[in-house]
Amino acid sequence: MTSHQLAAGLDTTSEPDLPDTGGARAQRGPRSAPSRSGWLHRRWVQQVVFVAAGIALFVAYTAQARTVADTSDSGAKALQAWDMLHGNVLLRGWTLSDVSFYTTELPQYMLVELARGLTGDTVHVAGALTYTLMVLLAGLLAKGRATGREGLIRLLTAVGILLAPSLHAGTHLLLAGPDHTGTHVPLLLIWIVLDRARARWWGPTVVAVLLVWAQVADTLVLYEGVLPLVVVCAVRMYQRRGQLAAQWYELSLATGAVGSAVGAELILVVIRHAGGFSVGTPIAGFATASGMFTELPRRHRVPWTYLAPASLDCHSGAQRSWC
Repeated sequence: MTSHQLAAGLDTTSEPDLPDTGGARAQRGPRSAPSRSGWLHRRWVQQVVFVAAGIALFVAYTAQARTVADTSDSGAKALQAWDMLHGNVLLRGWTLSDVSFYTTELPQYMLVELARGLTGDTVHVAGALTYTLMVLLAGLLAKGRATGREGLIRLLTAVGILLAPSLHAGTHLLLAGPDHTGTHVPLLLIWIVLDRARARWWGPTVVAVLLVWAQVADTLVLYEGVLPLVVVCAVRMYQRRGQLAAQWYELSLATGAVGSAVGAELILVVIRHAGGFSVGTPIAGFATASGMFTELPRRHRVPWTYLAPASLDCHSGAQRSWC
């Protein structure tokens, strides 16, 4: 104990000897950050797990889809895809329903038939592929930009809701053939682009192109895609109430959405005038509250004749029609 320590009133006998951390740290360098959770957090591992889960879901949905019989609607779509594979790209001579599925599910049918040929199993495989894509895209949309545990919980919640269709009505509605269910694949892609893309000039362009692609196949996109997007953009612009130049992104999205409806109609007109397929005019409208309570119980009763097996050969001669 020195005189300086006595003058300061310090009791050095009670103080532990502290290590010289400064010099040791300078020699060792900065400490490396610990791994968050090891190899499970590596991006490539997550991608592999996601793809493997998609393959497993596809196999399971294919097995479930085979529990129901084909319908005349699904058989007609299989024949249309087969005709397109053999050169009739515009489906000349075909009269379709008000929903053509020309740019959405027909290409999927073509890919299945290109790999497996035209068989009775085409409808089941294509239906399982459509629903698998919808489940995976719904999970990605729910995940958003979140990472880690939050992102995983979001993804699993959305996938869990859609994971297991019911064995009777759900299988027939979601896995048995082309329906409005497949239309949600391009819609989910559009929402993912809107959720993750930054405000750049190419964003509204990509969204408009995707809307055109989906509306050529199904006019329901006008009500489930175009109209909601325009309304949301209008509300955001009203809330900001600034100069139009500062709201160019919302204005471009709304303009592109409206223009997509015109573009899709023009494409259908061009196809029809070129001798391609023609579609019926959809009867669309908004239901009233009383009408909904009247229709819902009836909609849940599926007649047995609608579930009966249908022949794939549902056309005759040069004039083909959906049946």
